[in-house]
Amino acid sequence: MTKFYDLFPDCKGQLENYDIILNAAIVESIENCSEKRVLTLTVRFDRLVSARSLAAICAVLSDALGGTVQVEILPKFDGDLLSGKYVSELIAYLKKQVAVANGFLDDSEWDFGENEITVTLQHGGKSILEEWCCASVLEDCIETRFDRHVCVQLAELQIDYEQELQSVQAQIDKADEEHRAAEALEHKHGAGAKKQTVQPKEKAEDAAPRERIVKDGVPYYLDSVKPIYGNIIRRDPMPIKDIELPEEQDETPVTIWGRIFCFEERTSKKGKHKIINFYITDNTYSFMVSMLVKIEQSEELLAHLKDGVHILLYGNVKFDSFKREFIVEPKAISTVEVIEKEDNAPEKRVELHLHTNMSQMDGMTPPKKLVERAIRWGHKAIAITDHGCVQGFPEAANAAKGKIKIIYGVEGYFVDD
Repeated sequence: MTKFYDLFPDCKGQLENYDIILNAAIVESIENCSEKRVLTLTVRFDRLVSARSLAAICAVLSDALGGTVQVEILPKFDGDLLSGKYVSELIAYLKKQVAVANGFLDDSEWDFGENEITVTLQHGGKSILEEWCCASVLEDCIETRFDRHVCVQLAELQIDYEQELQSVQAQIDKADEEHRAAEALEHKHGAGAKKQTVQPKEKAEDAAPRERIVKDGVPYYLDSVKPIYGNIIRRDPMPIKDIELPEEQDETPVTIWGRIFCFEERTSKKGKHKIINFYITDNTYSFMVSMLVKIEQSEELLAHLKDGVHILLYGNVKFDSFKREFIVEPKAISTVEVIEKEDNAPEKRVELHLHTNMSQMDGMTPPKKLVERAIRWGHKAIAITDHGCVQGFPEAANAAKGKIKIIYGVEGYFVDD
C-alpha cells in the first residue's frame, strides 16, 4: 500500500484543491486492463468522497498519463463513516446500475440501524425495485466500499388513496373557486383587480383586518368607488399631466382622479341651477373642473364634494370661452378612498427630525396629523423639532393619547451675542 501522492507526485500541483482528501489517501491496489486501456485504483480515504470529486481526480490522472488511459478509482471508507451523508451517492450508484430505479428513490427516507438499512419509498415502486434486486445492488456496494455487510430492506409509504383522491379533488375545487372569484372580480372592476388584506386605521379591540380590492397603478381601493353623479365609471384613470388639450372647438373625453381643492359653489341668477367650480390634483398636475347642475340634483352632490375629498371623474376637456381656459366638464363623478401608505417594517423607526406647520417655510402638516399617522404605523415614539419654537408641543401631546411617546425638541441657532 502506497500513499496517493507518493505514487503520483507530479499531479500534486493540479490536485491541490483535493489535498484535504488526498493527503491521507492510501492506494491499496492497482489493476491495469491493457485491452480496454483502463487503469483501476483501489483507494482508501479517511473521509467520505463524492463521485464528482473522484471523477475530477481521475481526469487529472488520465491527462498525466498521456490521455490514452482511462483512470477509475474504487473508493474505500471506514465502516463507521456509513451514514445518511452518503445516501445521495448510494442513490446515484443505484440509478447508474439499474436504470428503472430512477425516480422511485426521490424523497425516500433512509433509516440506518446497526446492521440494517430501511429505505422507505414515498412514491411507490417497491415491487419493481425488488424485481430488479435493487436491495442486493445496494448491499454489494456498501460491502465493497465500507467493508460492512448490512441488510437493506425496502418499504413503501402506506397511502390512503381514497383520502388522497379527496384531497386532490378539494384542491381542484378550491383552485376552480378562486379562478371564478378572480373572473368575477375582473368583470366588476376590470383586468388586474385583486384582493388585499388591509389593517384598520383605528386599532380598536374589535377592529379586524378587512379585504379590499386593489389594482396595480390605481392609487385607490376599487371597492370604495361610490357614484354620486352620473353613471358608474369603469375606466382606469390617466395622469392629469398626460391630458392632451383639444382644439378650441373640440372636446376630449378623459377619466382622471385626484383631490379637490379651491372648491366653490353658487346659485345661478335665475335660481334654477348650482354653478360648481373646483380644482382637482393627482400630484402630477392640476385641472379646473366646472359644472352646471339643477338645484334638485345638487343637494346630494354638494353633500359629498368639498376640499380634501378624493374623486374619480369622467368628462370632457374643452375650452371655456367665459373663463378663458381649458376645463373638465364632468359627466360622472364617484368618491374614492385613497390607498394609504403603510409602514410594514418589522422594526419600526423613530423620527428624530420633524417639522410641523409651526416651522415657517419648512413644514406644512399640523402636529396632530403627524402624530396620528405615526400611531397608525405602529411607531413607539416621534420627535417634534420645529424651527426656534415650541408652539406645536400641546397639539402633539393631546394627539398622543398615551399611545406614543412624544420627544420634545427644537431646532435652535447659535449666534454671537
